[in-house]
Amino acid sequence: MLSSFGDKDTKKIWEGERVKNFFRNLINFFKSFVTKPSLKNELFKAIEAGSFKKAVVAEKFKTEAAEYSKIPGVSETQAFEYVEDITVRIAQFIFGGNI
Repeated sequence: MLSSFGDKDTKKIWEGERVKNFFRNLINFFKSFVTKPSLKNELFKAIEAGSFKKAVVAEKFKTEAAEYSKIPGVSETQAFEYVEDITVRIAQFIFGGNI
């Protein structure tokens, strides 16, 4: 999959430990919905109750996210396609089979 991301500099971004941990945590998050359906129900109940209405994203995360918002040499369209590809791969990994 990394070969589709282009040059070596771009690959370094995707091979970093933070990125690996992000996707590992993301997969575990989705797996938890499959293995513990009550978590999904709790989340949706909290959303419907407005529990997150006043939630604020810490300034720290806004500035850190900016580092990853642009990948040198990757257009917005390519980034969108990569995210779509990763989403499908994660869904296939979690749910198995062809989706």
